[in-house]
Amino acid sequence: MAKIAVFDSGWGGDICAEYLSLELGVFQVDRIIDWKNFPYSYRTPVKIRSLVRSALKPHIGKYDVIVISNSVASLHALKYIKEKYSEQKFVGMPFLIDAVKTLKTSKVMVLSTSSVLFSREYRKILDKRRGMAEYTIVTCDGWLEKIDNREFTIDDVAEKMKNFETPDIVLLECTQLLRVKKLIEGYFGWRAQVIDANTLLLRDVCRAIKISNSTGKKLPSVFRKVGGRE
Repeated sequence: MAKIAVFDSGWGGDICAEYLSLELGVFQVDRIIDWKNFPYSYRTPVKIRSLVRSALKPHIGKYDVIVISNSVASLHALKYIKEKYSEQKFVGMPFLIDAVKTLKTSKVMVLSTSSVLFSREYRKILDKRRGMAEYTIVTCDGWLEKIDNREFTIDDVAEKMKNFETPDIVLLECTQLLRVKKLIEGYFGWRAQVIDANTLLLRDVCRAIKISNSTGKKLPSVFRKVGGRE
């Protein structure tokens, strides 16, 4: 039986682990949560790499794959940790902006923390997509504490969106936003499609442990094929 570990610095790891446990019920899914250094959002890239290395070092070789569900850790530490522990398989949180099919006329809103959206790494991804759609970047740093405290409501979405034009597509580039996806969908209704990275993550984990298509799920048509594959 394959063993999977989900690493995060906070609640996002629980959300991701619960999803993978539901979809891959026959496999063991453990959580590695670095609560003592929560949150990573305000750390420098160098510090994030150090924290990820320290947190994961005791677990290297004990799992078939380690999933880094924290978006900012995936951005700043995934490549480093793969090189550091080449014998261990790692999967990072996929970034939707590089995976979703768009038209040049599409209006795409990206929701995440400022530490992700304004990072050099994410800007490189965004620059590659320029001209393929009209992108609006919206930071949601103020939402996270409310989400953690279960105080977040649809009114918070309305307040944030009042200064923005309604998009065609909303990308949730922060794992924690999955906890309030239904509220975000409720605000936009039929006007916008709200997309998260769960299906992409499931695909990547299945590939890492060599059980592609075992869940019977195919990627929704909104996602681009990469290398001719779903």
